[in-house]
Amino acid sequence: MRPIAFVVAAAVLVTPVAALADPPTADALVREVLERNPSVKARELRRDALGSEARGAGIYPDPQVFVMVDRVPQAHSAEMPMVRYQVTQMFPWPGKLPLMRTAIERQRDGSGAELDLRRLNLRLDAKRAYYMLLLNGKRREINRANRNLAVTIAQAALGRYSTGLGGHHDVVRAQVEVNALDVELTNLDGERSTAVAMINALRDRPFDEPTGEPQLVPSPQTDENVGALIDRANAQRPELRGMRAMQAEATTMADLARRERYPDVMGAVWMNQNI
Repeated sequence: MRPIAFVVAAAVLVTPVAALADPPTADALVREVLERNPSVKARELRRDALGSEARGAGIYPDPQVFVMVDRVPQAHSAEMPMVRYQVTQMFPWPGKLPLMRTAIERQRDGSGAELDLRRLNLRLDAKRAYYMLLLNGKRREINRANRNLAVTIAQAALGRYSTGLGGHHDVVRAQVEVNALDVELTNLDGERSTAVAMINALRDRPFDEPTGEPQLVPSPQTDENVGALIDRANAQRPELRGMRAMQAEATTMADLARRERYPDVMGAVWMNQNI
């Protein structure tokens, strides 16, 4: 039985260590959120759909094919029965199709800017929740240290009171401090559950799925001054790109509206077959 007992003991000791997941990092959490969040997928599908619609908008309308039969069955008349085969094609006024395609392309650009904005907001929300969880862990560590100290002081006060060297008010004050730290720890546990639920919601996972304790990683420093940051924001901010796309779309639609007064051309070819 000794070898079996040794194997069982080894398994008990090894299993908890293997089950512990690696602590997440802020960058890993952001990558997972951007990969799994449904709102990002929905905006990607909308952007791709507008791209396909723009390609279709630059194509001529579908031709129409007709087959018509006249004077069948033949009546008592000199006219002969006839079958007509006809193909009709609509030709929009020159310039209308490119403008229609350009307008939808600008909608696609605006949808792409909206997608980038959503990604930035998710990145911000993920990092905010991550550092909330990190701060909560540090506060719980401080709470445990303070409680251990308060328990030691309460035990010392109780010992002094039992020997007649201290008053009962010292014991009560120390015990009240221990209870206050217990209440604070309960509140911190609730805050941690909230932060975990926020992270799991961003990752599209069950709200109560456990997560490891985050680790503090120093953020990279930047040497850019405020003016350089403002210039880069003006050039790259998705909100501004989206507004410029909306402006270009409105300008294109105005040009298209000016061409609406020009007529489209309908071309048709037909052949009559006498029966």
